[in-house]
Amino acid sequence: MPDLAMGGLLLPGFLRRAEDGLYVEISLLESEENFRLFVDQVFASNACFAELDYPLFLKLLYELELLELPTRRNAMDATPAVRLAKDITPFTPERQKLYREAKIAKDGKTAEYLFEPVMMEQEVELPVFGPPSEDPSVPRPILGYEKRKQLSKAKLDPDEFIAAMWLQGIRYGLDMRTVRAMIKDDSTGRLEIAHMLEPFPGRDANIVEQSDTMHRDDAPKRLSDGRVDLSTFSNHFPQVAAGTRLLRKIPRALGKPGWDVRGTIFEPPVPKDLDMERLSGPGTRIEVTAQGDFIVAVMAGFLCIDTKSNLLSVSEKIVSKQGVSMETTGNLELTGLDYEEHGEVLEKRQVIGHNMTFFSDVFGQAISDGGKIDFKSNLAGGVARSPLGVIVVEGTASNATVEAQGGEIEINIAHNTLVIGRKVKILQAVNCDIVAEEIEIENCAACAILGKSVLLHTSKDWKSTETLVSIQIPDASAWDSRREDLDKQLADIRKTMTGKEENAAQISSQPEVQKFLALRAKVELGEIKIAPAQEAGWKTTVVRFASVTRLLEKLLDDVRKMKIDEDYLVKQLEKLTTSRTTAEDAVSVEVREVTGDTIVRTRKGPVEGMLFDTLTPKELHARLRESGNAEEKLYSSDYGSFNWRITPAH
Repeated sequence: MPDLAMGGLLLPGFLRRAEDGLYVEISLLESEENFRLFVDQVFASNACFAELDYPLFLKLLYELELLELPTRRNAMDATPAVRLAKDITPFTPERQKLYREAKIAKDGKTAEYLFEPVMMEQEVELPVFGPPSEDPSVPRPILGYEKRKQLSKAKLDPDEFIAAMWLQGIRYGLDMRTVRAMIKDDSTGRLEIAHMLEPFPGRDANIVEQSDTMHRDDAPKRLSDGRVDLSTFSNHFPQVAAGTRLLRKIPRALGKPGWDVRGTIFEPPVPKDLDMERLSGPGTRIEVTAQGDFIVAVMAGFLCIDTKSNLLSVSEKIVSKQGVSMETTGNLELTGLDYEEHGEVLEKRQVIGHNMTFFSDVFGQAISDGGKIDFKSNLAGGVARSPLGVIVVEGTASNATVEAQGGEIEINIAHNTLVIGRKVKILQAVNCDIVAEEIEIENCAACAILGKSVLLHTSKDWKSTETLVSIQIPDASAWDSRREDLDKQLADIRKTMTGKEENAAQISSQPEVQKFLALRAKVELGEIKIAPAQEAGWKTTVVRFASVTRLLEKLLDDVRKMKIDEDYLVKQLEKLTTSRTTAEDAVSVEVREVTGDTIVRTRKGPVEGMLFDTLTPKELHARLRESGNAEEKLYSSDYGSFNWRITPAH
């Protein structure tokens, strides 16, 4: 560096001189503070930057980390660098006097400057003339020169202006566009020349819902065909599938600091963060992905949002205490595994789900897809269905329909109720229609029953209506027909097989054939060696007996195949016998105490399943109560007891 007015100025390591100016190597500039110390030294040394890049100047002073990667490189060593200024030039005290004192607001937000014409005192040499000549045409002689000071108009410089304001304490926010315009036009006036940069506030962390079904929606449900189901709400109990993304975290964004005109930093408030773990309750988990952090349901179930703790959870059990009606829930279609209802289910309302427990009376329909339906109170005039499932009525089922096709049913008290299942157990049944493979009733009155295994502890009539028990016995005709067919097939195979065995024995017993077969066996086993001289004769013998041996081998092969078919038919007959025995062993009826009119009869039915499984309740009632043939009746009395098992036919 050339000597300046206050002496030499040593360039720092991060500053490099090139042909077109001064460059700052970003990698060597450790911090903004290092650059500020250097700037202080320059301006304190009565110097300034020529053609200063002021926006870059501010970045280096206050926002070094936000500086974009430079594309220009230092010509000396190809290190990335940014051009700061053309050079460092003197800023003499005489020039410094041209700049007025700026007025800085007390809060440091603005600074004003009075622009007006400026004069600069300069020292000039003026001639000293002698006395005039008598000849006017002769100019006066110059005796010498003397130095005098005089004021002359001067012009401000934008680069000097930056330095002057720095020395006055204005370190940030100069409006250089305005300053340059005022200096260029020699304009006059008081203007704001610097402005504070207000800190930019950050953004608090937030959450965004990812599912449209998170909130309760009691609007009528819109069906896929465009119609509206007025009896069902759109989403009364929010339910989600496993793996559903529920919430996404929007990370907090830090704000940007601001600076007043003095260069004092003003930090924005630190944005609030949120802990996803505090929001994730049972049945959910945190999923961290490239798209963000999510709260995800780990299972299918009912979504619960605790408004007090903001805890989000997914539970297999839905607990409702408001009942099911058009005013509260409408019809319900539940995807969760468990549902508890503590309020009443009104008539014409339907609840479809899996495991369901009702603590109050149910007058509507409870339909399960094979789970357990538990009525802690009563089922009155309603319907309960759970194919292959379990239905329990701990109170009373009256004027109701309880169906568990292939499943189990247990009822405390049943009145005027249709009960259909695989296994049924009732403590007290009055005037009911009951169909099941296994039935046990403690106290039975005036019921129409169809079953394969029936146990009544007590039986009686009610209001002149007897108890009628129909025992479904397997239709033996199908077994008999099948056995007859198998026996015929087996007899035919055995007859044919015997004929082929006799034919084969007749052929193989011929002396010449018997002798040839014995000789061939020894040759094949290596017990006899055929000499070369005997080869031609042996081949001739084999050819002569070829047709006989082929016929014999075919007969023996047919016999082997028929033996396989015989074994299969024998096993089919054994299975048929076992299945018939099993089916017949399952048929029984026991009435331990008869205290009123009771009738027991048989009805033939299929081995698998029950009779009348396709009839309507009204048709079923009529068929269960219809009069049977006399030969079907096993028992009819109003006292005593009865115990019967089917007599096996084989």
